[in-house]
Amino acid sequence: MIAKKHPIVILTVVSIISTGLFVSCDLMQSDSRRVADPDRLVGVTWELKKTVYTDGSTWTVPENDFYTITLTDQNTTGGRAACNSCGGEYTLSGSDSISIMWFCTEAMCAETERFKHHISRTTRYETPGSEMRLMFTGDDRYRSGVMFFKAENDKEFDSNDQ
Repeated sequence: MIAKKHPIVILTVVSIISTGLFVSCDLMQSDSRRVADPDRLVGVTWELKKTVYTDGSTWTVPENDFYTITLTDQNTTGGRAACNSCGGEYTLSGSDSISIMWFCTEAMCAETERFKHHISRTTRYETPGSEMRLMFTGDDRYRSGVMFFKAENDKEFDSNDQ
């Protein structure tokens, strides 16, 4: 009897793992419609709109809170995490790899730790249209995922780039 149930158990486990990998790959992999252009990163204040984790859960920025990042052409960053000021340095490598060293003041407000954690664990980026996506790795506190940002200021973006 166990031998008859065993293939079903294996099929179920494989199905669950495949679904998780599909969701993870969909969130973390680029395709031909996505672009990673370093020139689009610089000089734009990017405002976080939401974070989607590899398990499909979403964290949306609370109303009246602002989580932003700006990258300069001197490889420095600045930004806000709710009531905290943030900044640091970043390094680009390859066609879409990015590493950000990020520090924030430590006023007790909203989700600063979550935002700082995700920014500091960023590994890749995409810049389709007027959007920036930062992909980050997880650990025992937070899962891996993608942060979705919109351009906050008036830098021109070609609408055909989407």
